[in-house]
Amino acid sequence: MIVPLVLLLALLSEVNATKTVSLQKNKVCVVDGDTEPTVTVMKGKNKQLVCKARCLNTESCQGFFFNGVEKKCYRYSDKVLQMKKAKGKDKDKMFCGIAKIITEPPTDAPTVTSAPTTSTPSLNPSPGHSKNFVWDFNTVCTGKPNPNRSVKYKKTFKTLDACIMKCGQTEKCKSFSWKESKEECVIYMYRITDIAVSDPKTGMKVCGKIPKPPNPPSAAPTTSPPTVPPPTKAPTPAPRCVLKGVLAFDFKDPDDAPYYGYHACYLEVTKDSDDYHICSHEYYDWLPGWCSYKNSDPEKGDSTYVENTEDYYYPDAAEALTSETVVVRKAGKETIRFSSYHYFFDEDYYTNYKGWEDHAMAPRLKIYNMSNKKQKRVGKPEGYSHPTDKKTSTHIKKKNGDWVINPKYKGNFEVTVTCTAKCNCKAKHRSWAGQVNRMSDGNSVRGPKGKVPTRRQDPNFSSRTN
Repeated sequence: MIVPLVLLLALLSEVNATKTVSLQKNKVCVVDGDTEPTVTVMKGKNKQLVCKARCLNTESCQGFFFNGVEKKCYRYSDKVLQMKKAKGKDKDKMFCGIAKIITEPPTDAPTVTSAPTTSTPSLNPSPGHSKNFVWDFNTVCTGKPNPNRSVKYKKTFKTLDACIMKCGQTEKCKSFSWKESKEECVIYMYRITDIAVSDPKTGMKVCGKIPKPPNPPSAAPTTSPPTVPPPTKAPTPAPRCVLKGVLAFDFKDPDDAPYYGYHACYLEVTKDSDDYHICSHEYYDWLPGWCSYKNSDPEKGDSTYVENTEDYYYPDAAEALTSETVVVRKAGKETIRFSSYHYFFDEDYYTNYKGWEDHAMAPRLKIYNMSNKKQKRVGKPEGYSHPTDKKTSTHIKKKNGDWVINPKYKGNFEVTVTCTAKCNCKAKHRSWAGQVNRMSDGNSVRGPKGKVPTRRQDPNFSSRTN
């Protein structure tokens, strides 16, 4: 039986207004207790939403798990402690939902104006901050956030109070928005003017801001003209300080590489004053306002990568060469860390053939000062890289044929840049061995996939997997 959309909406509309259920894909539920769940076989379309609606309409339901492979809905009367990332090829068919009771029920159609009135709920200053906010349930901040004056935190803030506290403790924050389903909190360094009503069926959403200050009272009339103070000098703006870091190989064509093989490193940039953000490809969707990231291959590039194969044996093989660029703004009076990490593949390929010493290659990091005419380069003009040695490979082959990472291979390095208020910067370099691999999974970086055939087995072998 196919569930009509009208019936689905009817199920959702009958829900107690004080109860909400957050739903996330690619998740499994961790339950506190051993009470057997209520299991229902689902049919038709929108099965996970119907499962959610059933949980909302069941008073004892504290959460649910929908298995898209089995097409079954599991409703739990025990508390769901957390959601964990699903694994396996069918992970995108797994859904977990957690029921919550909100302390103040949302209205079906809250009145929201561009400037909140006194009827809008307000939050008194908390012990952690001294700001007042006005907000309402089931509201969203409209308009695209200014990336230079807002910060987005995803899957971090599970409660509304935590998001409000973050804005309250951030000195320049004047507005905030929170989405329960995504555990997302956005703080704005300016006062939001446009607020819209959201559909409560899509999950709890809140948009809040500090109240607009009242107009100052008119000055009482005087018999004599007021004394006009002499004009004051405009405050001197803080010097602009922008750095640009480029991680790239010293050649512009893969065929110009000194060796054959595959070599990948990836760039991460952090600010000591920001404990939350990492500026890199892996965190591209969560980049802070003080940085931007760019790869020379916008569609497939996720690292600084070279793939150079022997043209004689592989005339049709796809080769690759990519680089990474990070721009850091507001670097004055800051410590910026440019870190390059080597990405280790499953093994060291073609070690029996001459010229396949890809471990002896290394990209070079060059840092440019974009704001100080007297200092165009920060640190060494030739840049920085991790040490290379033809005798020190990335991997070691054990007697049983397994490959392990060579503990002596120093494939990681960091350049710490410290800048003054006038953007005069100094650099300090260090390198170390070991595997860091913060990439999302082993298939995210280009390179050989699976067992690489020998030349004679497959003369037309192409190693590029993306």
